[in-house]
Amino acid sequence: MDLPATVFVIATGMSARVRHSAPLAVAALALLWAGASPPAAAAKRAPIIAAAGDIACAPANPRYNGGTGTFNSCQQLATSNLLQSRKFSAILPLGDLVYDENGSLGSYFSAYEPTWGRFRAASRPVIGNHEYDDGLGGQGYWDYWDGVGASNGRAGVRGQGWYSYNLGSWHLIALNSNCDFVTCRNTGRQIRWLRNDLEANSKRCILAYMHHPRFSSGLYEKRGDTRALWKTLYRGKADVILNGHDHLYERFAPQRPSGIRDWHGGITQFTVGTGGYFLFPVAIPPQPNSQFTFNGSFGILVMKLARERFGWSFLTAPSASSIDRGSRRCTRERPRPRRRHKHHKHGSNQAGAGTRAAGPRSG
Repeated sequence: MDLPATVFVIATGMSARVRHSAPLAVAALALLWAGASPPAAAAKRAPIIAAAGDIACAPANPRYNGGTGTFNSCQQLATSNLLQSRKFSAILPLGDLVYDENGSLGSYFSAYEPTWGRFRAASRPVIGNHEYDDGLGGQGYWDYWDGVGASNGRAGVRGQGWYSYNLGSWHLIALNSNCDFVTCRNTGRQIRWLRNDLEANSKRCILAYMHHPRFSSGLYEKRGDTRALWKTLYRGKADVILNGHDHLYERFAPQRPSGIRDWHGGITQFTVGTGGYFLFPVAIPPQPNSQFTFNGSFGILVMKLARERFGWSFLTAPSASSIDRGSRRCTRERPRPRRRHKHHKHGSNQAGAGTRAAGPRSG
């Protein structure tokens, strides 16, 4: 049983289904969501992804406990074991992947590699604020994901951290929300790249992910200034944004960047800062439009990216119990894409076919 007596759960809205007792096998998730493919169509089933951030303690942490952690800390092994239950189309580490030892390359190999690093080949990460604790611009992060000294790789262009790729009928966009280290202004390189990427997209549905949430009921963390990123994504008709940073799980109703609920055209935000490091308290009452808030266990978010809709299920560690699940249609029709701009072809990215990375310069 994952849930302690002090577990804090707030659920509103019709799409949340809360179960605290019966474990749920990850391999059966597709059967829970509307639009699941029949067995005869297995070859055409929609991609299934997993995501969480705020993950690993280093061995020097007093709560590391030989890698098994304690009740409320250092549970990266338990959450990573949830990833073994099936072969995910992609795994999205949502930043702050290693704490302690200033995010050095050595801490990645001692803490992250034996747990979540077992799935590095399927992972497509974004950078968090603690990756910059080394004072070297996140050198350990870039060396781990892109290769020591490499200028480009799985995490995008070194020093930037934004890139995009297609997965089934979806377009996925990784962004860098550390606006003290890269510009998030409307005139900055990242926003200009994002506008062009959205204009060139031909996929029906869009999922973006970055470390910092725009909306949160968490009590501890300072929110990043992601307004310009949100506004650009909203104008580009994004459907979902995934975040970490606040160490809890929270799902919001579709919203505009201003925080106004918008069932027709809003973006559904999930915060999944439950990768293993530590859990935070939450505000009572939670933020407006928060539909589900949970800080009673670590866990991962699993999503099915179907052709015109998405399904979600938050699985707690270690039992894989599903405590919040549902599905929703992609919100808006996409305009016809503009002709692809030449700068989309700059650089390369080893994340896989269909990936578009920013050019070689940082901004």
